[in-house]
Amino acid sequence: MGYDAWAFGNHEFNFELDTLKKVSEQYKGKTLAGNIYKENGECFLPAYTIVEKGGIKVGWF
Repeated sequence: MGYDAWAFGNHEFNFELDTLKKVSEQYKGKTLAGNIYKENGECFLPAYTIVEKGGIKVGWF
């Protein structure tokens, strides 16, 4: 089953952010996390994505 996007659940936070970054880079889709910030205030990962399938756009956030 191919997913276009996924977001971290509560158990992903059992790991450090470096581990989460590596996992998200290995995933072939979009990893979303709109409420996680780096120490400098930047978003850790994108908060949303828009995917087009069969001419229909779907927003994931």
